[in-house]
Amino acid sequence: MFTYNIEYREQVLFIRFIGSLNKYTIKCIDEDLNNIVGNMGFNNIVFNLEEVVELDNTAISSLIHWHDLVKRRKGVSFICGLNDDVKKNLTSHIEEISNELCAIRLINWKNSY
Repeated sequence: MFTYNIEYREQVLFIRFIGSLNKYTIKCIDEDLNNIVGNMGFNNIVFNLEEVVELDNTAISSLIHWHDLVKRRKGVSFICGLNDDVKKNLTSHIEEISNELCAIRLINWKNSY
């Protein structure tokens, strides 16, 4: 089973994934993110993977794609809640942060300069 929720607070879009994030489930995420991020212009995103039980290469590529899009828009993206199995593949592309509260603080600090 897979689900996710999205919350926007303090200029940060939080996307919390729950379950298996793989080539089958990432398709619907990409469509939703294209509508939300692509059309509405969010510049700061935090991907919370704390409750992800599976993360395949297709999902990793998709997260990197969204990170690159945000970066091109002069925004910031982070990941939090990573387990050690996927940490190396993602943290070489997307900066890891300990939790969502730290992300808000850091993004607001970066945006203040």
